[in-house]
Amino acid sequence: MKYSEYEPQRILVGVTGGSAAGKTTLCETIKREIQYDSDVDMTILSCDSFYKGVDKQFIDISQYNFDHPDSLDFDNAFEVISTLLQGRPASVPIYCFVNHKRLDQYQVVLPAQVIVFEGIMALYDERIRELMSYKIFIHCDDDIRLCRRILRDVKERGRTVENVLFQYTKFVKRSFENFISPLMSQADLIIPGHRQNHVSVAFIVNHLKNMAKQNGLLREKLNTLLYFGDLLYSIDGFMRNRTKVDFSNPNASFKQLFFPEENMKPDFLYITQNFLAGKLVSEKQIYKVVKLCFKSTLFMLEKCIQQDKYEIDQIQCVHLKEILSNNFKINENTKFLVLAVPLLFKSGLTQLHQIEETIKQFQEVQLIVVNVFSDIKTITEINWAFKKLKIYINAFLVGKLDKFMQIMNLPAKSQPDLMYGQEKFFQKLNRFIIKRQAKKN
Repeated sequence: MKYSEYEPQRILVGVTGGSAAGKTTLCETIKREIQYDSDVDMTILSCDSFYKGVDKQFIDISQYNFDHPDSLDFDNAFEVISTLLQGRPASVPIYCFVNHKRLDQYQVVLPAQVIVFEGIMALYDERIRELMSYKIFIHCDDDIRLCRRILRDVKERGRTVENVLFQYTKFVKRSFENFISPLMSQADLIIPGHRQNHVSVAFIVNHLKNMAKQNGLLREKLNTLLYFGDLLYSIDGFMRNRTKVDFSNPNASFKQLFFPEENMKPDFLYITQNFLAGKLVSEKQIYKVVKLCFKSTLFMLEKCIQQDKYEIDQIQCVHLKEILSNNFKINENTKFLVLAVPLLFKSGLTQLHQIEETIKQFQEVQLIVVNVFSDIKTITEINWAFKKLKIYINAFLVGKLDKFMQIMNLPAKSQPDLMYGQEKFFQKLNRFIIKRQAKKN
């Protein structure tokens, strides 16, 4: 099996401006628009996460300047951003503005194609600024920013109007003039923050899409992507095939391309890119699809073992709960750990990262993920972030996640859990491997 060392270049965008200029609102709007009609993922990282804790025993909080560069831990911010740009998950501190200190827990942030670093000092640190591909400054009238700051700090940060005005006149205004306003000269684009910026947002989104296309982020390559006997080494080739074959039309050429097995029923063929488009509505039909998926993933695993000439004794199936709790043992001759993952969407990637961290102690061991339902974005993210992944097997790609969750009777407000159907799928996969090992011996 070919192992691609392809590593896409991620895009770091800096967004800065005065306090309450509209930075967060702009970033959220850009994220919504850029993900609406493209495969570009975007994550937002806030300067606020990197405030240093304030010891109230020695420091009068009313006299502390939160708008000074010394109040931020730029070393930590640089480390986190560098980690994300390298395609690895990063632990981001959580700052409490009510108690003015960092919490004990951290938030795990996954790498994305576009990483936005926003905050009043987002462009201040030269090391971070040099990593940026695009720098944006939001300019907003001082009076509007003051009104917004009063409303925000009173509602979200537990402060009084008097305290907000005192902070503004003593610290915020001066810091803006001394540290933030000069950053305007470092920006590639300056936009107004006092009104709706539909034109500016459209310009930024199109520019980021073009940058992503130039960097190759819209045509990610996968290590190994399997579809019922067809080995596809890149999304590029996959999308080219898509232009030749109508995925909603279960004709002969489509069947030959993606479903070489003769017993595949035509009714199921269109599921790959447009899952459950209309016909599969009964529990009986759903059961048939899931059963077919289980069988197909086992078939593909066997094909991979034969093709790459792996020794079946070197393969060990491990339950997700055991490996996540670090309560598992690896056999002496194990070189590949097989994970049974029925549903894998973006919400499950954090747990998959935990698994990879757990097995790092076993240098020679690699992962084989056998998955039933996933989507293009998740599979692409897996390729970037998981260095231990040797083989990834997928049965069906889900085109419409909301429809999929509705049919599978899953909660509509959250993505499918990684543990869904794990027990049954693990037992099937484990029995399959044990039988093959017994047959050899």
